[in-house]
Amino acid sequence: ITKFLTNELSSVTPNLANRIVKECGWDGGSGGDSDSDDGGAMNPSDLTDRHITKLVQVLRTVQMFKAPDGSCLSPLGEYNLNLGIRKVLEPEYVATA
Repeated sequence: ITKFLTNELSSVTPNLANRIVKECGWDGGSGGDSDSDDGGAMNPSDLTDRHITKLVQVLRTVQMFKAPDGSCLSPLGEYNLNLGIRKVLEPEYVATA
């Protein structure tokens, strides 16, 4: 799970991933969730609903995230904005600028 956290979440470093696993109680026997022996070696596909709920709760409390990298973002543009509004909201009239 630590590899998943560091690869899929741009703001999570290996040290932070280890801290998250530890705070979830999946660090191999220091209390917490007894369903897994080594949370760092857990496969994300093996996570149960209870594991995911715990992970989300811990991620919401972690204060060490870096600001996300905005280099992968691009302007939406008027055409795409208009198209998205029409598709999702299906209004009678749309005006974008």
